[in-house]
Amino acid sequence: MPTEAEWEFAAGGGAGKPFVSGDDAAELCEHAHSMALAGGAQSAVASLQHLIGGISVTRDKLPAVCREAVPRGTQPVTGSGGRYKPNANGLYHVAGNVWEWVDGCFQNGGPGGTTVGTCERVMRGGSWQSSIENLRIDSRRAAPAEFSSRTVGFRLVRSNGPE
Repeated sequence: MPTEAEWEFAAGGGAGKPFVSGDDAAELCEHAHSMALAGGAQSAVASLQHLIGGISVTRDKLPAVCREAVPRGTQPVTGSGGRYKPNANGLYHVAGNVWEWVDGCFQNGGPGGTTVGTCERVMRGGSWQSSIENLRIDSRRAAPAEFSSRTVGFRLVRSNGPE
């Protein structure tokens, strides 16, 4: 599994952007599998307006895929059948779909470090049931290592060379 820093770099394409879609939250539904973005629902439009900082977003100005119904449940991360766009690193479903376990203990304030005593594991990326706020690249959750849910999974990574 990736570390938190590796996950953030991969999710944002290394650009330090708030969303897998870059700076534009209105394009998030082109990249993220989430019921919160389904069908251009009024609640999704209101949440996008809040994230964008009050800029006027109307259902008809959302990309076409944002106005369609979203399939319930998790989707394969190897592609999206043409529904979703990959991020800048070519990865699908980094936001939404399932919360992804990362290697590290949860500490308030950001990635990295160790804790004394028990270690709550970190999940990133939000799931298909998450609010739009949880689809931000900097969103993180903690849970015991034995926690399981249909909205939690993991992504394997490999090294491109010797460490």
